[in-house]
Amino acid sequence: YVRRAPNALALLMIYLDSPISIPSTISSMSSLQLIVIFQCYVVGIIPSQIGLLKNLIHIVISQAEIGGTFPTEMGQLHDLELLQIGVNNLEGTIPSEFSQLLQLTFLNFSRNKLSGTLPSELGKLPRLHYMNFFSNRISGSLPSEIGLLTSLLQCHLDRNKISGTIPTQLGQLKKLEMIFLGESSYSGTIPTELALPLLIQLDLEQNLLTGTIPSEFGLVSSDFFALRLDLNLLSGSLPSQLGLLSSAEIRLLSNILSGTIPIEI
Repeated sequence: YVRRAPNALALLMIYLDSPISIPSTISSMSSLQLIVIFQCYVVGIIPSQIGLLKNLIHIVISQAEIGGTFPTEMGQLHDLELLQIGVNNLEGTIPSEFSQLLQLTFLNFSRNKLSGTLPSELGKLPRLHYMNFFSNRISGSLPSEIGLLTSLLQCHLDRNKISGTIPTQLGQLKKLEMIFLGESSYSGTIPTELALPLLIQLDLEQNLLTGTIPSEFGLVSSDFFALRLDLNLLSGSLPSQLGLLSSAEIRLLSNILSGTIPIEI
């Protein structure tokens, strides 16, 4: 399906059952602002010529089975606001050139086969509200520069191979509402800085976290509804302050906690 704007192709939308490819000649569509390819079978890769489409604002290539790697030329799309290439077969690393996408507010690369580390340069995206790398093969440590994403509302990094400690700099994300770091290999203690004022969901399940549960979690938003800490190595007693999360789901299965359950809970 293609919709035309006056004198220009502004939107390219493809929704087909038959295989397609993204040709290198796409660069001739210089007025293109939106690309939507959804639930198709895309043969081949994302052509590097896509970086020549300087007017692009949105790219959605979802559930399309596209493979290959990200062309670094996508970092030249300086007006891009939304980049969603989830549920595909993309491999390789995340280009540091994406740090040049200064208008980007929505970034979703979930359910691919991306590897390597998260580039610290991602911390240079001042307008980013939503970041999702769920279910990839990303390894290494979580860069402290993520704490520079002060507009971030949701952060989905679960089901990867990220290890090391959770950086305290995440405490700088004062607008953050949801953070998912579960099903990974984080170690060390839970930073008290994660008790953010607007937080409504924190998922740290199935890691290697040790130490006690910070009592500061009892002071987060009154809208807080999910604290998931199960399948870790947490010890000590339950802080009574968790009783302030009266309507929240609190999951602590398979830790090494001790003591009694506080009456406040």
